[in-house]
Amino acid sequence: MHVGPLISQSTSSKQILDECLSSNERLVKELASNIWISPKSS
Repeated sequence: MHVGPLISQSTSSKQILDECLSSNERLVKELASNIWISPKSS
């Protein structure tokens, strides 16, 4: 069982995940602020 490649792969995957999460967080905050500024009339 090769642990080295697995660890480096999971590390890069985690970095990609973190990048996705941070960009998603930015999107969510923008969406949330837009929603709070102009709430839907439902």
